[in-house]
Amino acid sequence: MKMQTWCGGLLALLLSTMAHATLFDVSYSVTRGDQTLLAFSGYLTGELSGNLVTDISDVHLTSSIWPELDTFSVFGCCSLKKPAVFSLDGSQNSFVLESNAGHSDLVWWPQTLLSGQATALVFGYNTLTNRVVGSSFFPPFNGNTNTVWSMNAVSAVPEPESWLLLAGGLGVIALVARRRTRSRPIELVAA
Repeated sequence: MKMQTWCGGLLALLLSTMAHATLFDVSYSVTRGDQTLLAFSGYLTGELSGNLVTDISDVHLTSSIWPELDTFSVFGCCSLKKPAVFSLDGSQNSFVLESNAGHSDLVWWPQTLLSGQATALVFGYNTLTNRVVGSSFFPPFNGNTNTVWSMNAVSAVPEPESWLLLAGGLGVIALVARRRTRSRPIELVAA
């Protein structure tokens, strides 16, 4: 019976930790020599399934490289304009993010080159001036540029609800254990 109690408590603990989305740090930069052509960084939350991160929410990206897209750094970012997919290695990214001000986009658009190589066109777009700002390919198909994509899961701090669930589960286990010790009859041993 003790084993069932411990297994039940462990299962409750596991279920409480699985219910939350994962927080990811994201960064992307494109350089040619000493010049940075394109860069953004920030964080987002989503559900990890293999290499893919889906059910994206709570996206916050900034970029100091794009003065034309300044709304990304001033007003914060972003709302999703279509269903977004991010991947840990960047190979399956597909997203269009709109700044909160509504007049600039950050686009990661998967492409296949004439050579058959899979790549993605990554660029900023200002909808007020109809200008593309800072475009690049990921991975690059020439040796002139260096691109770096980074996406890492961050250890999340448990929310208060998780702590309450844990404390409640441990309290129930303690009550059951205490009740069982009190309900056992006292055996007298003859000497």
